[in-house]
Amino acid sequence: MGAPSSLETLVMTNNCFGGGIASCLQNCSLETIDLAGNSFTGGLPLWIGSDESPLAVLQLRSNFLTGHIPQQLCNLSQLHILDFAHKNFSGTIPKCFK
Repeated sequence: MGAPSSLETLVMTNNCFGGGIASCLQNCSLETIDLAGNSFTGGLPLWIGSDESPLAVLQLRSNFLTGHIPQQLCNLSQLHILDFAHKNFSGTIPKCFK
């Protein structure tokens, strides 16, 4: 079972959720994703930066995500808040985030 496609705000801060970020969320029109203070692992899913995304707030601080910050995040024209504090990302920050 997937997330409802009409879901616009997902706030699940300070829980004990772990594993990867659920791919079923890519079918939602999320404007806010706040998963701070959990135990999510792996890389940042590329679907988060899809061209059609209305995402304005992405808060993933204090998890265990690794890898690179995907260039696809540059596609998020509505993005106003990006919080990756306390992460183990590597590589360069995409140039669109001057």
